[in-house]
Amino acid sequence: MDNRIFFNRIPQKMDFWFLLFLNIILAFSSGIPTTIAPYLIGDQSAVPADVTMAGFAYFTGMACMFPIILRLKQFTNTKLILGCSFLALLFFNFLLSVSNAPLIMIMASFAIGCVKMLATLEIVLSLIPILMPKGERYQLYCIYYPLSMVFGPVSGLLAAYLADTVNWHYSFHEQNFFIFIGLLIIVLFVHPEKRSKKIPLVQFDWLGNIFLVISLLLMCYVMSYGLMQDWFASVKIQAATIGSIIALLTFLHSNMRNKRPIINFTTVASWHVLCGVFVLCCLCMLFNTGSLTSPFLAIVFKNNPLESAKINTYGTVGYLFGSFLCFLYYRKFMNFTPMAATACVLFLVSNLGMYYITTINASPNDLFLPMFFRAMATIITYISVGIYITSNIPLNYFNDVTMFLIAVRTLLVPVVASALYSNWHYHEQIKYTTRLANTMDALNPLVAVRNTQLVSSVKVQASLLALRDIYGALIIMSLVLLVIILFIPFHGSNKRIIFNWRDPLHGKEAAQAITV
Repeated sequence: MDNRIFFNRIPQKMDFWFLLFLNIILAFSSGIPTTIAPYLIGDQSAVPADVTMAGFAYFTGMACMFPIILRLKQFTNTKLILGCSFLALLFFNFLLSVSNAPLIMIMASFAIGCVKMLATLEIVLSLIPILMPKGERYQLYCIYYPLSMVFGPVSGLLAAYLADTVNWHYSFHEQNFFIFIGLLIIVLFVHPEKRSKKIPLVQFDWLGNIFLVISLLLMCYVMSYGLMQDWFASVKIQAATIGSIIALLTFLHSNMRNKRPIINFTTVASWHVLCGVFVLCCLCMLFNTGSLTSPFLAIVFKNNPLESAKINTYGTVGYLFGSFLCFLYYRKFMNFTPMAATACVLFLVSNLGMYYITTINASPNDLFLPMFFRAMATIITYISVGIYITSNIPLNYFNDVTMFLIAVRTLLVPVVASALYSNWHYHEQIKYTTRLANTMDALNPLVAVRNTQLVSSVKVQASLLALRDIYGALIIMSLVLLVIILFIPFHGSNKRIIFNWRDPLHGKEAAQAITV
């Protein structure tokens, strides 16, 4: 594959840096930043569940767009794909900045997820010949993942600063500023030549993919609004659950009948893939603890979103250290168990740190090490699982395995973890509130004098005690998972699959070789 097909009128040695710059620009556009959620909710009289649902819709779009990308890749050229993608991002970001309807906000986030996945894979495909010319995926992962994950918290901090000093609308204008710069680069420098033959899009299982989207969005609705609507006591939650199951069954029926199914489940059901996905699910459950971190930061920093955004940037150092460690390890070894165990130990240390600092007197510096270790464990998990699963997979199975991996890691586990931790914290908080209230004597003069302050104090103390209990349980889970990882027979492969990247007919294989 000749890089001159991608960039025109740019020195070839600069191709790599321009591609990285475009990838960084995409990292700044991720739907609604969680750091501006308090400003947005207060201004629009929305509820936190609306923002949560918008975030889940964004990841749903990323997961469901992947099968279509491979067809579009061969249907048109790079310049048109990237140009249309960046234009669409400009439009949907602007729509988020002016809309005050939750439904529009959610569907715009879904569209941004679809478009971002399309543009990201196109850029990653062009990085492959540069970073993994002989099939060394670790070189690509150890550069791509840090760039994608480091700039997320940075973008969130910038968005929070704009929301705090000016208005939350300017957070989307800031994203559009970077996207516009990327669009200029695409228009001026990206070559319009098409790299592969045209394949009709009519062969794609459009109906099945639509039902998959409906099923996942309804599932996200249940997980987002379940706690607020008292779960299955709500008619809406019952209807959404039934609708999600029916849509999923319809998708499975269409998938089995189609000659070119969206997911070939016989491939996914292999021992090699299931082991990797199992470890990924368990470790991602330990990573997706935002539902626990958010109430803790709200208590410690008195609901100051800007301070919370600064704390989230602590993880950027961990991402860099974790990727560097993976780079050093996978240059010499391919064994999956040591790195999976390392990630589990780092999660254990992070949760242990959070357990001990969960007090009202915690300072920002106390959070650095727990956030550092959690971020380091996360990027080690992403890189190691991607390398392990793709090490023995034939080229014609990459599409099925990659889509399944993206759906599990990006959508299914975060959705389940968020709902689980939110519900767990809520019930633990009620338990401790009741217990603390029963220890107070209403006839005590100190209680009577401080009656107005006690209500707030009891809620804070109950929330912190609940968080400590959950972090204690996560410590036990980490220990159990560590033992399981050490005893699972991970039969990996030391063989590195080699591609002829300069052959344009291998464009599809190249696209499927990267776990985004």
